Parts: sequence; structure tokens; C-alpha cells
Amino acid sequence: MVLAGCKKERKKQKSLPVAAPTAVIRKDIVEVKETKKAPKFIYTSEGKRDPFKTFIKKAKVKKVKSTIPLTPLQEYDITQLRLTGIISGLNENKAMVTDPAGKGYILKKGTLIGKNFGRVEKISKNEVVVIEDVQDFLGNIITKEIPLILDIGEEKK
Repeated sequence: MVLAGCKKERKKQKSLPVAAPTAVIRKDIVEVKETKKAPKFIYTSEGKRDPFKTFIKKAKVKKVKSTIPLTPLQEYDITQLRLTGIISGLNENKAMVTDPAGKGYILKKGTLIGKNFGRVEKISKNEVVVIEDVQDFLGNIITKEIPLILDIGEEKK
């Protein structure tokens, strides 16, 4: 029985001689080829955009001057406010909204409302339309209409 790990039984392998590559160069056969060098590349940025500048343009967002104090209605998002009543038949329609704390506010056309400087555009029999100017991801200013609909449900007994 021969064990692979046993030093006594391992046979020494003879290495075969490796022939070194030989090259015969004859001077009369060697051809000298002249290679043309490629012209040096020079980058000019004239007429090209800066690759490190963003291609998304930032538009200036129209905001109300900061000297005007924010109303309590501008502390809440429009979706947080609930339309609770509409008064019609006067010279101009008025509406009432309540904030999450339960405090009520009277709205008329042109009232500033919401965090994005929305304004009341129209008050009809069962809804109030608020208009906001918002900026999309490309920087374009989009006018967005947000309706607040009066919930005429069954009264609690």
C-alpha cells in the first residue's frame, strides 16, 4: 500500500529539458517600416455645453413677498382643511373651513389658503375651487385646481 503523503515512497520525477526558442535574424531580410503618428487630439470646448453642469433648468417660482405675514390658513396643507359650510345669496358667496384642531375660518374669493400660496378662485353651491401655482420636476410652473367639496351627509343624532 502506497500513501500519497509519505515521503519515502514518493518517486522523484525527472524534468525534461526545455528547448529555448531560437531566432535567426538576417540583416538583409529585415525591413524597416515607417509608421505615421496619429495627430494629437486637442479638445476645444467652444460651442459645447459643460458636461458637469446639470441640463435641468431651474425656473423662478412666483412667491408672495415675505413681508406679508402668513395667515393661519397657510399653516395647513389644503388637504388637511375640511369644507363645513357655504353661505350664498349675499353679494358674494362665502365658505367656512375647519382646520384639524376644529377651529373654523371664513373664506371668500381671493383668500390665501394652504402652504403653497393657494388662493380661492370660485365658491359655488357645493364646492370651493382653490388654485395653486406649483413647480414640476422639470422646473415648469403648473396651475393646479384643487376642489374642496362640501360633505352633505346624514347628521349625527
